[in-house]
Formats: sequence, structure tokens, C-alpha cells
Amino acid sequence: MSISVLCFSKDRPLQLEAYLRSLFRFSRETLPVTVLYACEKRFDPAYAKLRSFFPSVDFVRETDFRDQVLGCLRQIDTPLFMFGCDDVIFKRAWQPKEIWRVFQVLPELLAFSLRLGTEITYCQPLGANMSEPDFLEVTPFLLWRWPLGDADWGYPWELDCTIYTTQFVRRMLLALERFGWAHPNLLEGHGANLIGSTIGLDLLAQDPYIRESVLARIAKTILVAMGRRPLNRLEDISLFSELNRFLRGMVVRQIGGRDLMASYAQARASVITINRVQDVSRNPVYEGDLTAEVLLDKWNGGTVLDTDAYAERSYSSIHVGEAYFCKRSEQTLRMYGSAQ
Repeated sequence: MSISVLCFSKDRPLQLEAYLRSLFRFSRETLPVTVLYACEKRFDPAYAKLRSFFPSVDFVRETDFRDQVLGCLRQIDTPLFMFGCDDVIFKRAWQPKEIWRVFQVLPELLAFSLRLGTEITYCQPLGANMSEPDFLEVTPFLLWRWPLGDADWGYPWELDCTIYTTQFVRRMLLALERFGWAHPNLLEGHGANLIGSTIGLDLLAQDPYIRESVLARIAKTILVAMGRRPLNRLEDISLFSELNRFLRGMVVRQIGGRDLMASYAQARASVITINRVQDVSRNPVYEGDLTAEVLLDKWNGGTVLDTDAYAERSYSSIHVGEAYFCKRSEQTLRMYGSAQ
């Protein structure tokens, strides 16, 4: 096994079933999956039923988000790691072993995205069109320098379905120790800020894979010149914004450093953004009346997301507002057994 998965879920049994079913269907390798979930009492029976559907999945009820995430990272022994969110749908086949080979060939690779592809031209969170990057390679995978990427193409740290080395994720969580990240949105937000800010110099300077690269030497020089090793205050992010812009420009001109990102030519997953179940971040969702309670009633009545409908379509955005439903069939139930 090459990739371990940690999926976050809250009050979304209908979406979580689609996540797990499509993950097992389209991954060409059986992956170890942990679901860290939180739910109101009325959702308890649904999560218990999902546990019976997917006995190979480790369902863990959330009690201390940060400690449980760290505990999961300490236990896994796969070289790669992927966070997940319950509103993701996998829609095309992907091969974990070949992704692991990409990381082995390109030690400067930061991330491999399953949600990006050449069809992705619109950023739903920003409400704006975006241009694709200048690809360094297009076969067998897209390869680009993420510091030059526009919007989603320049957003390497996210919790939907992007793959990293396990060692890198562990270092990221250690670097985030100074921040409070007791929620998935905070973990993503602080991590994205860290990678895109001068505080990320610490990671670059200490990375054993790129210790002798030009970029790593520049990072060490800047840290020494500022007399701030390590940077340890949130205000450093804004205080050194000019330096941040300089660094991002420097990244794309260097042969070293984790400035590369890769994906398949077509996205392997979409995020079905039809409701919001948290109030930590007001991330935009598509308008509609599909609340968590409405979807729970549908699911209790045997309704599931029609994952085939998404597999048959191509979308210009990572985040999709269309909801396709069907009734759970005997064939669907048999798929659970074949996935375990």
C-alpha cells in the first residue's frame, strides 16, 4: 500500500457514503482509510450503518481534532498521505502506485492533485475564471510550478484529495504547532498561509531532500539575515509580505525546492458543494435547500448520490453545485463487499 487516507466528516452520511464508495471504486489499489467524524445525535444511527457497510474503514468519533489527526499521522506507515472531505466524489480511475513513482522521480514535487485537470478553468471560491499554468510536461501527467499558478492552480495545500509525502505532512503539522487548528478549515487555512508565506522558509531550509539546492541556501541566508530562526509569530506573515513576493518569484527560477505540482490530464474528483455544515469558515456553497437534515431524511429513505452521473460529466470547476440522486440498489450493496 502506498497511500493512507484520513477523511473528515460532519453530519453528512449521504455524502460520506458516496465518498467511500467512489474512492474504493476508482482507486486501483486498496487503501487504508480512516474517517474522523463529528455528528449531532440524530445522525448517530446513520454513521453506525455506514460503519457496517464499510467494515474495513476505521471510523473514529472526533473528541480532540488536533490530537487525533496527529495520532493518525504517527501510526501510518505508507510513504504517501491524502486528506479527504466527505463531499468529494471520485469519478475516474487513478493509480496510487504510479503517483508514488512520480514522487520518487521528482523529489521537488510538493503535491499531486486529483481535483485538477485541463478542464478546470473556473475558481468557484473566488467566483472568477482562471488560466491554466505553463505546463512543464503534459504526458503522462501535467506538471507545473505552483507558485506561478492562478487561483486553484497555485493552491497546493488543501484537504479534499491532494496527495503528499507522509514525511512532508508530518513536518507541516509540526510547523503549524504555533497556530490553533482544532478544525479542518483551520488546518487548511493556516497550512495554505504557511506555504504561501515567508514562514515557509523554515520548511524549505530544513527539508532534507533539498538541503543543497539553491532555494534552500537562499532560505537559510534570509533566515539568518533576519535573525528569526524559526519565525514564530503570526504577524510575521504580513510583516514580511514584500519578502514573501520576492521568495515566490525566486522559487520559479530555481532548479531545487518543492515548487512543482502534478495532476492527471483530467480531474479524478469533484467537490459536491451543496451545503455547509460548519461555521468556522464561510466558504461559498451553491444555493439550494439541501440542508444536512434534508439529506439525512433522503438517505434514511434509501436515497444515495448517483456517482455514475458525475463520472459521465466534465466540469470547469473543482466545486460542483449539481446534486444527482438515485435509490440504493442491491448492486450498490454488493459493491461494498467487493471494495473491502
